[in-house]
Amino acid sequence: MRHVLLTPRWLAGHALALTLVVLFVNLGSWQLRRLEQRREHVAQVVERSQLPPAPLAEALAAGEVPEYRTVAAVGTFDPSEEVLLRGRGRDGQPGFHVLTPLVLSEPAGLPGEAVLVERGWVPYALDSVPVTEAPPPEGEVVVTGRVRAPTSHRAGTLGPRDPAEGELTQTFYVDVERLQPQMPYRLVPAYVELTSVDPPHPGELPLALPEPDLGEGPHLGYAVQWFSFAAIGIVGYLFLLRHVARGERRG
Repeated sequence: MRHVLLTPRWLAGHALALTLVVLFVNLGSWQLRRLEQRREHVAQVVERSQLPPAPLAEALAAGEVPEYRTVAAVGTFDPSEEVLLRGRGRDGQPGFHVLTPLVLSEPAGLPGEAVLVERGWVPYALDSVPVTEAPPPEGEVVVTGRVRAPTSHRAGTLGPRDPAEGELTQTFYVDVERLQPQMPYRLVPAYVELTSVDPPHPGELPLALPEPDLGEGPHLGYAVQWFSFAAIGIVGYLFLLRHVARGERRG
């Protein structure tokens, strides 16, 4: 038996089995690390969302964007410069999120004169800007919402891309740097997900944005799956070796 299990074919099998078990264990451990990162993210979102609204300038004073911090900004919406965010479904229906610049009444202390505000959802049929069926309130308003860092397509990934040049009326990302050339004012290097506006929107549209996802995701399930694969591989390989050993003894 010892001789058979030490032949080149069996040594290659041992190496393959060990490699797969190590791979499965590492993948399970990676999912557990992802789970811990997700839990930290959720805890941060909950903590920041419970804080009272801070002036936008105060929230950005440190030069970084405190993701999901509740902020307040005073200004006037400019729907003539609206952009639609593509790929935003709601209850199984395709649609857009409306991104409207808010020209700030008191831009002092901010690195820009306007901030992009993600106001809410509109159905897919409303695919041109400005979205007249979902107008913002006129005049000076007070916007309250979650401040977010700009987004963009990450190099080396397979996500959707926007054209590198030209004016955008629809985009997949709130890419402040990409949208800046088509705006008549300097944009704050952040945007706001609107939760309320005073005075409120005059019509039924846009519909309110969804709340942040506070779930832990599938990471724990994936971790259990990979560890199970490792355990099954070990037990199965041991049974195979036992079967070979019995065959050798009968021979």
